[in-house]
Amino acid sequence: MQIVFLALSLYSVLANGLQITLPAGSALKSKARPVAPDLVSFSIEQDRWEEWVGSTSRNEFFYNALVNLRELAGRPPTIRVGGRSQDVTHLKTNMQGSEVLFANSTPSVPYPEAVYMRVGPSFFLSAKFLPEDTRVIHGLNFASADDLRGLFHLAAIANAFTAPSIKNARVTLEAIEVGNEPDRYGRLDARMPTYDGTQYVKEWNTWAGNVLAVKQLYPEFLFSYWGASLSVNSSHDPTGWTPEALFGQGLLDSPAGKRLKTVSQHHYSIDGCAEGPTDILNLMKKANVRKSLEPFKSSLKATQEKGLEYVLGEVGSVSCHGATGVSDTAGAALWALDYALHSASMGISRVFFHQGIGYKSNFLQPVFLNRSPIDGSDLPSPLSPHINPQYYAAIIAAEAIGSSNGSVEILELSIEDNRVSAYVFLKGGLPTRAVLINSQPYFASESGDGVFQTRPFVRVSLEIEGMPEDAQFMMKRLSIQYTDATAGLTWGGFTFETDDAFPSGEEEIECIDFGEEFELYATEAVLLYLQEVEGAET
Repeated sequence: MQIVFLALSLYSVLANGLQITLPAGSALKSKARPVAPDLVSFSIEQDRWEEWVGSTSRNEFFYNALVNLRELAGRPPTIRVGGRSQDVTHLKTNMQGSEVLFANSTPSVPYPEAVYMRVGPSFFLSAKFLPEDTRVIHGLNFASADDLRGLFHLAAIANAFTAPSIKNARVTLEAIEVGNEPDRYGRLDARMPTYDGTQYVKEWNTWAGNVLAVKQLYPEFLFSYWGASLSVNSSHDPTGWTPEALFGQGLLDSPAGKRLKTVSQHHYSIDGCAEGPTDILNLMKKANVRKSLEPFKSSLKATQEKGLEYVLGEVGSVSCHGATGVSDTAGAALWALDYALHSASMGISRVFFHQGIGYKSNFLQPVFLNRSPIDGSDLPSPLSPHINPQYYAAIIAAEAIGSSNGSVEILELSIEDNRVSAYVFLKGGLPTRAVLINSQPYFASESGDGVFQTRPFVRVSLEIEGMPEDAQFMMKRLSIQYTDATAGLTWGGFTFETDDAFPSGEEEIECIDFGEEFELYATEAVLLYLQEVEGAET
């Protein structure tokens, strides 16, 4: 056991660690950054979009999972419909729904993406089955469709989002994403071996500009664009595939470029496509989360200097749909929470976690599966829709941000402990909530052969200047049995691992005096309710 005290800016060094008290006034505000209620959003692989949301009726399980988040944050996650399959999707105006040709499955990727996809106009109407106030980003095929086909494709999307069924559902089209990971085109298509950023900018401006002509038919749409959508995560990439380089090559100079409102980059913390070793310890380690996001800082800065939004538009724990024993574990839930909150503290506005049917990295599996998501083997009975551990990261982030009448800001606290991450949330410049994460692993084997062994923990103490002597804060725990557990998590006494995705259980809240010590256990996260501010809603 080690005693560690939370530190922010001024601190004193004690024999047993660091100690500081959060200022009662607005001293924190100068270092804090706005955090969006839909910070944790979802990227859905387009080839199975109708299975997620529903085609003739809504998918109740997915809908309920989104409603849980809306109830906590005041807004549901934003949904990006795209991914690799968007660049093989073609519009066929005289068909209904979709037709998909998938790649061959393998034991490591039992549910592969599409190699070809056709969709009819009704495909886009399925967005009406999302919860009200949901915003959607739809992908357009930039890699293998000319601009005339792109124009008709965009017109079909516009027709859908002006239809009464979607308008009545209060679901809106936020933006159009033109192409997915164009920096990979040269590697995926032998016909374009030298495709580079200069070529992309020239084609994007022409293609997107011609497609934008559809605005004359739909004047109510501003048709904001997402651009870049790069798989490269280094600001020093020598091939020019960075937002900074694309800006310099004229990405924002054309009429279409002036409609570009959001720059997106993609990131997977571990490369699973190479089928190398994966390790939950490396994924959830505090230092590795920060190291993995460091390369995005210069692109983030360059984008924001242009007055544009910067998002991580497709992220995941392990590429190629995740890894068993890593992406599907409770440890990955702590990774996702730390990753999202650290991104927000950097100034990244939203993080879109990529989802697909049967992916090991999913926050939830939304439909029945007849084949194992682990190795593709036939199951003796279908696997029911279910919540996965990472979903709890979305729940905690949404509750920490809260449903507020005003803006909320986030600040990461400086903690000199390689296990503990800490974030404070501000309302009106005052600290109202905090999240603490202990990423130290704890496995079943560490409890011994039937012999009880104490779980490691860090002892924590927290104070806020000016609080009355008898003041208390409330605390909720994400209870996890082991780091590699794939089920059995509870949040404040509630489980979301139910048949309908709605929570079940009895609420468990601890009341703690400011200055009193409490335990933060290995592989655990807690949410602290510090104080209420007028205008903030719980």
